[in-house]
Amino acid sequence: MESITIDPEGDVYFQLAEVELRVSSKVLGLASSVWKAMFSPRFKEGTNLAQYGTCRIPLPDDNSDAMILICEVLHHKFCRTENPNQELLGEVALLVHKYDCVQAFRSWSTCQMVVLVHDENFQKSSRSLLLPHVFFFDHVSEFQAITRDMMYLSDIGPNYVVSDTFAARLPDGLFNKIHSKELKVKEDLLKELESIIDVRMDKEKAPVTRSHCSMEYFTECDGSLILEFIAKLRHIQLWPLNTTVPQISLCEILSKLKRAWPKPAKDKCTCSPRLSTIISELVKRAKGKLDGLCLDCVKYGESKGKRKCRVAHEGYLGLQSGSEGESESE
Repeated sequence: MESITIDPEGDVYFQLAEVELRVSSKVLGLASSVWKAMFSPRFKEGTNLAQYGTCRIPLPDDNSDAMILICEVLHHKFCRTENPNQELLGEVALLVHKYDCVQAFRSWSTCQMVVLVHDENFQKSSRSLLLPHVFFFDHVSEFQAITRDMMYLSDIGPNYVVSDTFAARLPDGLFNKIHSKELKVKEDLLKELESIIDVRMDKEKAPVTRSHCSMEYFTECDGSLILEFIAKLRHIQLWPLNTTVPQISLCEILSKLKRAWPKPAKDKCTCSPRLSTIISELVKRAKGKLDGLCLDCVKYGESKGKRKCRVAHEGYLGLQSGSEGESESE
C-alpha cells in the first residue's frame, strides 16, 4: 500500500483502499466535529491515540483521491495547479458532508463551485449535475440558482441529469418537488393564455374586467390580433397550447411566446399594443415564479418556522413536509 505523508509529525494514519495517509489529529479535530469525537477518549481510536500516541483508522469505503484532497486542504498543503474535475469534486463534497467539515471547507469549496456554476461553457441544461455538489457543500445561493435553472430549462420531467451515485444521497422527493413547481408554472401560464384567447374571441362576453390587466373592454381589433397570434403560435409549433406547453421547457415556451407577440396595427390603432403588453407581462410573471428552492427549507423543513433562512425569500421553498426536509439534514 502506498504511503503519503500530509503531516510529517502526524499521529493518525488513514488506511484507504489504495493508500495510507499520515495526518494530524489536532488539525482534523479542529475542522470536523466527527473527527473530534473520534479522537476523544470515548472511542477506540481516541483511546489508542492517548495510549500509544498514534492510531490507524481503516476507511476502505471512502474515495482515496477525495480524502487525499480533503486532508491536503485542511492541512494547508493543497498546491495543485489544476482544479479537480466534476466527478472528484462530487466525491469530495460527499466526504465533507459525511465528516461535518463543511465550514472548514467553505472558502475552498466556494472558489471551486463558483467557477463551475458560473462557467459559460458549462451546459446549462446539465447544471443539474452540480446539484449534489452544492447541496453537500452547503452553498445556498448556488443551490437556489441550480434548482431554478432545472425548472426553467428542463423538458424531460423529473428524470434530471444527475449521477446515480450522488442522487441516491439527496433527500427523497427533491426532484419531484422541482418538477412539480415547474408544472405549476406551466399550468398557470397555460390557463392565462387560454383565458386571454377565449375571452377575446367571444365579443359577447365584453365588457369584462380581468385581474391580470387593466383592460375593462375588448376593441374591434382583438379578434384579428388573436387570429394573428394563433397563426404565429402554430407556425412556431406552440399550438395547440394544451398539448405543446407540457412537452417543452419553460425557457423554450417563453422564447416562442416572445416571437409570437402581436405587433401594433399599421393604422396607428391604440388598442393593438395592449395585447402585446399583456403577453409580455404574462411572460415576466411566469419567470418571476421560478424562484428555485431554498437549501435551508429543504434541509430543515417547515417545522422550524422561526429559523431565518440564509437566502431571503417569501413563503416556504422546501419539500412537501418538514419530515422530508429533515431526513437528510443530519
